[in-house]
Amino acid sequence: GTLLVSKRTEPLGRTARWMHAHVYYGLGAGVLTLVHGGGRFESPMGIALNGLTLIVVVTGVIGLFCWMWGPAWLSRKERDLSIEEAFVLARHYSRRLHEEVQKLSDADVGVTAGLTARAAPPSGLAAQLARALGGGPEADRRAQDLLTLSGQRRRVKSELARLQRAKFAMNAWRLVHIPASIVLLGVIAAHVVSIWLY
Repeated sequence: GTLLVSKRTEPLGRTARWMHAHVYYGLGAGVLTLVHGGGRFESPMGIALNGLTLIVVVTGVIGLFCWMWGPAWLSRKERDLSIEEAFVLARHYSRRLHEEVQKLSDADVGVTAGLTARAAPPSGLAAQLARALGGGPEADRRAQDLLTLSGQRRRVKSELARLQRAKFAMNAWRLVHIPASIVLLGVIAAHVVSIWLY
């Protein structure tokens, strides 16, 4: 028989436990830093240490709330599609439309531009597209199919952009928290070294 071997996907421990440890140790370290500096902003080092600590703690608390309630908030923002489904569908419709556009003549630049534009196509595009496809009932049907495909792609891409904006807003705190944390660690290291040397 075949031996089934299971491997841990998180060899260093579960992410949730690391997050809890990060919250408690980070908050404790922030309080310790503020107490150590007396919360004073009278020197450049005091401004750097206490200011950065406040920024890191405040953005960390915001991040904690986003981590706890952000996914539920994002789920409420998702209407008919999740952000993952919208991403996959947007790529699918874009690929299909690109394949169809490649079949059209290079001379039909205006038609292809109207099909792939972000805005709604002009009213006369269906007739132009039918002429580009050779005219007749079959060309009219294909033109309508292409316009439908273009509209589906446009709607899904619009929904994806809306959901990506919501996801960005949910994670925007990291743009401040992570750089401030790195700079704070550097300032603390410089402070410790300066105390040892001087």
